[in-house]
Amino acid sequence: MLKPAEELKQLVIGLCVSGKMTVKAGAERLGLSECQVKNLQARFKRIGATSILHGNCGRQPAHAFTPEAETPSEASPQGARERFGVMLQTDATSFDWFGIGERFALHALIDDATGKLAGLYMSKNECAEGYFCVLKQTVQIYGVPQNIYADGLSLFFGTSKPTLEEQLEGKPGGQTQFGEIMAQLGTHIIHARSPQAKGRVERLWETLQSRLPVEFKKHGIADMEAANQFLAEEYAGVFNQRLGMQPTNTASAFMQRPKGIVLDRLLSLRYSRTVDQSGCFSF
Repeated sequence: MLKPAEELKQLVIGLCVSGKMTVKAGAERLGLSECQVKNLQARFKRIGATSILHGNCGRQPAHAFTPEAETPSEASPQGARERFGVMLQTDATSFDWFGIGERFALHALIDDATGKLAGLYMSKNECAEGYFCVLKQTVQIYGVPQNIYADGLSLFFGTSKPTLEEQLEGKPGGQTQFGEIMAQLGTHIIHARSPQAKGRVERLWETLQSRLPVEFKKHGIADMEAANQFLAEEYAGVFNQRLGMQPTNTASAFMQRPKGIVLDRLLSLRYSRTVDQSGCFSF
């Protein structure tokens, strides 16, 4: 069995080789220089994954991620299910939660290893605010997840090519606000290619659509504000006690929030506008 540090190195270099992680990001994740990561990439391509497990490639500095950090590949997220916080799946679904003929979007973050809810938030439609709110709940209660598994929504993944400045800095092109937030928190966002790949959160919707309307009716809840208070203060905890499972490894994999990060400022919606000749702009 690979040691945690060896497993991390193998996974990160594999992502770099496949183009799913930049050399700069891989170097920061492993606490190595970019030159060392490029050498490991070359050895990986020549000999295979086991080649990077041999030889002294440098020591990790104090600010690097811990050796226990795990980054699952996009093709096989199932390998991340041993620890709480290694990978969280996220999604939103629209449903008539109050039985009034009006649909509302429920956003969720659910842990892949345990099936525990890390965050729930309801809004009129699926939107950035909903995802920011469930992320804020998660970070405040548990810490920063190592990886988030999401679908191809443009909110999560940019589609444009990188600018010259982005290329020089080793950044992917068209990074979204959500992607920038993930980068500042040190969380890797993984693209789920199909609904089947997000099986945990897809099954969650089936459970909640059968249970939540009953709970709302029992507690006299018929609007979003009351629903969000109930979901955050009561329902998520009860759900986790009843339906959550124990991971194979009970040590939490959630990371500490980086120093200097103010959540309300980080998780704010930012817009670009151009000022006209009279000093005004439209919003």
